[in-house]
Amino acid sequence: MAQTTSNYTQQALAARSLFLQWDQAAMIAKYGLKADETYLYLFFVGAQYRIHRRTGQVDRDFNGSFQECLGFEEVMSLYDLLCRENQPFLSGEYCSIYSLPNVVLSGGLGQNIFTDAAKWFQGNSQKLRQACLALGGISLPGSADAAFQIPVFPFFPVILQFWDGDEEFDPQLTLLWDKNTQQFFRYETTYYLAGHLLKRLRELASQT
Repeated sequence: MAQTTSNYTQQALAARSLFLQWDQAAMIAKYGLKADETYLYLFFVGAQYRIHRRTGQVDRDFNGSFQECLGFEEVMSLYDLLCRENQPFLSGEYCSIYSLPNVVLSGGLGQNIFTDAAKWFQGNSQKLRQACLALGGISLPGSADAAFQIPVFPFFPVILQFWDGDEEFDPQLTLLWDKNTQQFFRYETTYYLAGHLLKRLRELASQT
């Protein structure tokens, strides 16, 4: 476990170092970010974040007070979003993670996070719906027990679908991604983002 934690720390520090090498004015213009002389500000999965422009440290607003964010999934999602050369745009078409361009996989990188989340929300679809609404989600029609378009970033939504289980079928939870997702993030980063989103939904559902 110590080695794993160390590896995560090293990856986060490397991403921070890379962030400091990029043109921050271009980041601000690309995503229309709020910024001042000291920080860049981003809204991510229902919370306010800021990144120190000189050190790269990520802080998160916890109940009105900014504190250093140590969540690996959070900081890696933020750094990867900002450190992209292209000007990304959404296609408006959604697909599974396996149907994104140039993704050829038979198994699921981090697939257990969806299985675990589906089991957690079994019998709690109403709490899941309330949690999605708390994150600014928009309810979508369909056969799912819960289906929402959720703004992970104000400019980047994902679609969550959940089918509750019964005696014959296990619960199922999936996320659908815009076909241009890889203009915003690397493939691996989608699992950091998904992991954090599902964690936040469980936190919010636990409060209801």
